[in-house]
Amino acid sequence: VTPPPAALFSRVEAVPDAELDMLVVDPEDGMKAAVTHPDYGDVKVIDEAMRASGLSVTETGTQDDAGRVVSDITIGAAR
Repeated sequence: VTPPPAALFSRVEAVPDAELDMLVVDPEDGMKAAVTHPDYGDVKVIDEAMRASGLSVTETGTQDDAGRVVSDITIGAAR
């Protein structure tokens, strides 16, 4: 079984030009991250890949930063 942080790292690395900018793991708040990527659909690609590990990605905020997309995400158990 792949630990959730390792699963996220590998899924983000698989998206061309995507970068994991921040990762916070908190026992109460769960796992949250910020990802910079080129296309608005990239979070869906990461979510679909994470589901193979039994996890899901929920986008909680997105902004455009000089032609790049910055998404705040929360990682939880897939339903």
